Amino acid sequence: MTLNSYKKLFTHNQKNIESQIDSKTKQIKNAMEELEKVNLQLYDIAHTDHLTKTMNRRNFFIHAQNIFSVSKKENIEFTTVMIDIDNFKSYNDKYGHDVGDRVLIEFTKTIQNQLESNDIFGRLGGEEFALVFPKTSLKNAIKKVEDIKDEIEQIDIFVYEEVINITASFGVSDNYGSNNIDEMLQKSDKLLYNAKKDGKNLVRSRLHLS
Repeated sequence: MTLNSYKKLFTHNQKNIESQIDSKTKQIKNAMEELEKVNLQLYDIAHTDHLTKTMNRRNFFIHAQNIFSVSKKENIEFTTVMIDIDNFKSYNDKYGHDVGDRVLIEFTKTIQNQLESNDIFGRLGGEEFALVFPKTSLKNAIKKVEDIKDEIEQIDIFVYEEVINITASFGVSDNYGSNNIDEMLQKSDKLLYNAKKDGKNLVRSRLHLS
């Protein structure tokens, strides 16, 4: 084999190898992209409530605890809100769980439309939800919650010839005097109980107790 023939063969083989490498690289890249999609789907399943598409309980507490830690470190005020749909059991009992699911979905969408990108919103279970407003004073949080309450009152769910109107009760707490996120949410929960006891469709905070 002459030197020129050897060079041509070497160049041909080199191009063939480079082509194979490019092909394998593309295959690996495509496989990595598909794996990333699957991982995102798995993350979504693990961290999202399947019905309302809000954060599930575990994911909500992770984010809420992060907000608490940062706020405590930087001495920033923030607020938590416990929310419960009024008379939710009666919707399931009277109309069935399909209508109950519709109530939950419309309720959730209405709240999400009122939130900012950094607000934390999750379903803790059943008809119970929770909110975190980062860098938000108690008075400003109450104003936000009152607006949300008003929007919820406007929900109309049509069931045959009937219209279902929804209301909700709210307990709002700031991080004043709280040592952890659990204490804050417990305070919010007690205030929510006060809202229920006082007639429902109400917002309650420590400012309402004086």
